[in-house]
Amino acid sequence: MIKKFTLLFVAILFVATSIFAQGNVSFYADVTSGCAPLNVTFTNNSTIDTTGVTFYWNFNDGNNYEAFDTSHVFMAGYYNVYLSAFGEFGNYLGDYYMQINVQGSTGDFQISTGNNVCVGEQIHLSSFGGSWNISWDLGDGTTSTDYDVEHSYLTPDTFDVTMFFETQCGFDSIIEQVVVSNSAIPSVGINVNGGNQFCPNDAISFNNQYIAANYLWNFGDGTFSTNPSPEHAFSSIGDYDVIITVTNSCGNVNKDTFNISIQGGLAGYSDFNYWPNPVCPNQTIVFSTWIAGTSLWDLGDGTISTEKEIFHTYSDTGTYTIELIMTNGCGDSDTSYKDIQVQYQSGNNPNAYLYFENFNNWNQYGPVDTITVCTNTLVQFKNTSGGGNLTYLWDFGDGNTATTVDAENTFINVGLF
Repeated sequence: MIKKFTLLFVAILFVATSIFAQGNVSFYADVTSGCAPLNVTFTNNSTIDTTGVTFYWNFNDGNNYEAFDTSHVFMAGYYNVYLSAFGEFGNYLGDYYMQINVQGSTGDFQISTGNNVCVGEQIHLSSFGGSWNISWDLGDGTTSTDYDVEHSYLTPDTFDVTMFFETQCGFDSIIEQVVVSNSAIPSVGINVNGGNQFCPNDAISFNNQYIAANYLWNFGDGTFSTNPSPEHAFSSIGDYDVIITVTNSCGNVNKDTFNISIQGGLAGYSDFNYWPNPVCPNQTIVFSTWIAGTSLWDLGDGTISTEKEIFHTYSDTGTYTIELIMTNGCGDSDTSYKDIQVQYQSGNNPNAYLYFENFNNWNQYGPVDTITVCTNTLVQFKNTSGGGNLTYLWDFGDGNTATTVDAENTFINVGLF
């Protein structure tokens, strides 16, 4: 009797699962592209029987919701939004996804020293966030159109630093305050690549988030460093409090502490970044890993390397599989793979364009493409081409050539060139 009852229960469960699986999981969005921040409303229009069904939304930006319908705010990027359905017994019923394209990354900038600055201390303002047409108002009458700016404030005060910029979604600005004082306390913050758990003899990379005048690292194992971004390996298992003491140009001090746990038997881990992708033939691509341990790269074209950071070029188009084997100090290894595309693209194709620089031959539509000059006249050509890392070859039609960005030539014979 027990065996028959068990078989009957399994049969009923199978039938129930089959019934629940009828239909499709699907949804639609009120918008699928736009400028950041983009608020998207998702409507569940699944055709399955939703009795007892649980729906999970995964927005691929670190956020997940359990809901039938929902809305979400996206920042700039590309997101595959998934809706998955599960029956009342936890059985998988299906899923559906849609891509959301959000343009207009928010422009931002970083102050190398932090916001508290000494009088006369040099600071570095670095823009980031995918913006262009950048200009600065540093709040003390100084302006700039450089992407990155070096500056010193000569009087104590609070200054509004404004960065003006353009993105795909128009013009914008952002303001941060810089407080200039001889009593300024330096900003400090330890960064450690790879978390806080490592094996003995792993080379761990440390750095301070901010620029200071002097650094003193105490690794807690009797060793010290004055390097702004040192590497250090711990030989023995245990917990270590790593302390950094920074001093600014005013002579003021600040500290930060970070705990490192050195353990045995940790599993290996491999991962890496690369940029750009896709890449053109003979264009430099950078591979780098932040994982502690020894690295062994296979770049897919016969090139092998053991460096943490590699600058490389591919001579031919194609898809290359990059392999990185990382081995930690515990002796365990892990391998990661990523594909890169080497190809010519419309966005990377160079645009060849030139005009005559030392002749005023413009019409209402722009520079003309033909001029008349006397023999032995020097003609200067201005190159306004774009498209990345370019090389140049000029052919003047009279047997002369040049490989400079801009060029000039003297035509000594009568003719049309």
